Amino acid sequence: MRVHIQRGQWSIEIEGEPDEIHKILERWWEPQPEDNFDQETNETDDPGTEKGNQKKVVRKKKTNRAPRKPSSDSENQHRADHNAIANDIRQDPNWPKFDEKIVSTEKASRSQKAKFILWFTHEKALTSGDIMRVLNSLGVKMDAPTASKAMNDSKNDFIRDDAGPAATFRLTGLAKKKFEEWLLGE
Repeated sequence: MRVHIQRGQWSIEIEGEPDEIHKILERWWEPQPEDNFDQETNETDDPGTEKGNQKKVVRKKKTNRAPRKPSSDSENQHRADHNAIANDIRQDPNWPKFDEKIVSTEKASRSQKAKFILWFTHEKALTSGDIMRVLNSLGVKMDAPTASKAMNDSKNDFIRDDAGPAATFRLTGLAKKKFEEWLLGE
């Protein structure tokens, strides 16, 4: 089997068994997302066969959406390591209190759960998505909309920073003090 593919200024022609051709194409032929033109494939078997000199045209479907941007290192720098934070929480000497008041109870509000993560990370600003991931790592079920609503439940307790790609939150000084008294108090 012989295959000829042309895309813009690039073309490739391969002759061999179908399995070999697929392996070569999968490994080496990577079309670019900005290519929006037709792709032609010419397949020719031996000239004496029924399929000889057939031409197969495959048209690429055009979309109106812009191609997805790969995430850059600067966008990933603000993302917290949720597993490391969850492990630090579990290894803290106060874990039994954390477990009783936040993790293993239904009594803690979503706002208290969010405050707990921000309180534990001290002055580190986190996104609502970071808070959700840390809580999920601890085994506390919370989805993204609920994490965002937790911040809106008590807006006066959070300092919001919209400077980056996603809004980040920190606890105010007064909220931190009150939360610490509630959490660590007997």
